[in-house]
Amino acid sequence: MYHRRGAVGKGRPFLCLHRYHRLTAAEIGVDVVGDESDLIEDFHYLDLETRAKLAFDLKTFWDYNCKVIIIGVWTQTNLLTYMNPDLTGRIEEISIEWTDDELRQVIDNGSQALKIQIDDNIKNDMICDSFGNVGILQSLLLRLVEDEAGIEETQDFNTPIVNPVFYDNAAKGYANQLDGLYQQFAQTFSTGIRQRKKKSTGIYALSMEAIVNATDRQLMKGFSRNDIYTITNGKEPRIKKGNLKSVLKKLVELQRPETGRSLVISYDESIDSVFAFCN
Repeated sequence: MYHRRGAVGKGRPFLCLHRYHRLTAAEIGVDVVGDESDLIEDFHYLDLETRAKLAFDLKTFWDYNCKVIIIGVWTQTNLLTYMNPDLTGRIEEISIEWTDDELRQVIDNGSQALKIQIDDNIKNDMICDSFGNVGILQSLLLRLVEDEAGIEETQDFNTPIVNPVFYDNAAKGYANQLDGLYQQFAQTFSTGIRQRKKKSTGIYALSMEAIVNATDRQLMKGFSRNDIYTITNGKEPRIKKGNLKSVLKKLVELQRPETGRSLVISYDESIDSVFAFCN
């Protein structure tokens, strides 16, 4: 079982468990016996209660010698064993991330195939803006090469791409494409806050304000509850650190991932920090 931050490649047909409700192995189409593995995609879209139910049923699948690969995006290490300790020793979690050197190699391989040469400064900016996500890098490359440079096939001669305006436009275009996701996140999150009982401390709003104002590095590496507490308690002394943990644990619930929307932020209880997802 493994989770990933970037795009997944081709594989066997996968199981869509958005509506999983403790079905039997046969009912969800999992092979109870056999040498091949079944694939479960989009685990991170399940609500927390359903994730926990699935984590317990995976133990039953194991007892029937059923091999399952789970693909999803989450920040908490050993998430499934955290939900069901009986899975300890029965699963292996593999985190798939891309280093800057690997992302640079992706650019160089593509450039060689197309006979183009991308300016080093543009490469550096592109790698920085990808945040270790090869899917973002590929989207930026596509906009840079096809949309801005007008290159759609292998060139006869080595063609340079050096105009920084090309990349600026490509990055802005990609950002605009994501605008709808974040607008929806803001609307869904604010609606979830308004539907809850009013809290005189304003803990939900102040927590979200602290998260939104955090730096990219903080949200990528982990924005700790201690830091969030320092900010929120400084504005409202009645906010308690224990209550703040309860609020952060409900971040996924407020985003309603079970509807199929992408997650934007999540809370990793194992290291007590908030993370942003690269979409």
